[in-house]
Amino acid sequence: MKKIDRVIIGSGIFGLYAALQSLKKGYSALILERDKNTFMRASFVNQARVHNGYHYTRSYNTAKKSREYFLKFIKDYEFAILKKFKKIYAVSTKFSYVNNEQFVKFCEIAKIPCSSIIPDKYFKKGLCSGAFEVEEYTFDAKKNPFIFNRTIK
Repeated sequence: MKKIDRVIIGSGIFGLYAALQSLKKGYSALILERDKNTFMRASFVNQARVHNGYHYTRSYNTAKKSREYFLKFIKDYEFAILKKFKKIYAVSTKFSYVNNEQFVKFCEIAKIPCSSIIPDKYFKKGLCSGAFEVEEYTFDAKKNPFIFNRTIK
């Protein structure tokens, strides 16, 4: 039986990226995927978004790690990253674990950029306690840098 160093669940953008990084470091990787092809589930359900840590408001450590990997991922795959659109993150007035001020403080501590904007410009009046233009991108899956149609040894 062959030794496997890493088991990666999912062949979306981040699963394949994790596998590639593992291979570059000399580890073997087994990718488990439910579908016949890559990029079929979370990569598209999540709008092909490259996260920068904004939705980890209850974990500064996770947000900071997201920021670190965000910057590395953008550098490694610049050719497939789409940046030229406005990215808006909003904090709901209801059912949210944070308010506008807490979100701003979170971004400052996590060192992820956000600029306050008027929520009513994009959302129904009173729906959000705050809205922000943020630094978060998406990727073009048609420029897929991962060629995994073979067994990786």
